[in-house]
Amino acid sequence: MAQNTINFKITAKGFIGMLLGNLILGLGIAIFKLSGLGNDPFSAMMMALADRTPLEYAALTAILNTFFFVIEFLFGKRLIGPGTIVNWFFLAYFVTFFYTKLPLVLATPQSIVSHTLYLLVGVTVVSFGVSLYQASNSGVAPYDSISLIMAEHLPIPYFWCRLSNDVLCALICFLAGGLLGIGTLVCALFLGPFIHFFNQTITYKLMGHTV
Repeated sequence: MAQNTINFKITAKGFIGMLLGNLILGLGIAIFKLSGLGNDPFSAMMMALADRTPLEYAALTAILNTFFFVIEFLFGKRLIGPGTIVNWFFLAYFVTFFYTKLPLVLATPQSIVSHTLYLLVGVTVVSFGVSLYQASNSGVAPYDSISLIMAEHLPIPYFWCRLSNDVLCALICFLAGGLLGIGTLVCALFLGPFIHFFNQTITYKLMGHTV
């Protein structure tokens, strides 16, 4: 069917934006983790599960994303592009790289002020990374595609599909003994508005979109 055709037109600018967006997103997630105040629901779940299995965070994330990609391939081929593959296999490795390197250049937060500062920097960096990645129009990440596919095939608005998936991730994180904190709430409340801000002020203009 037409809705399942791949319709991404990749440009050199878009490809570079997609790579930079994923790198920046990986840096932001690492800063979130360093803050010690929680992370976005999906990353928090994967980190918690990795602590309970012999697999490293990046490898486990790639495996679970394979399951999500199968769903994306079957029900949302039009969402697949180069960015899908990069996010699928490499984002978690970017997070791991930055998380191991950040303590070499940044002090570990010791006070509530420094924890909060890292959290605010994290949400800003993550939002910009997501905005740049999405504005590149180069494919939807496997996990992110699930909410879009659900909204397409179920009589449920996208907001509730995304919220239910994120809540499920948070619940699994909690049951696995992972860290849920104010950072998780901040992600839920502020990522959307921050991403919209960067869309309107920076990334859409960089990628040549009409604001």
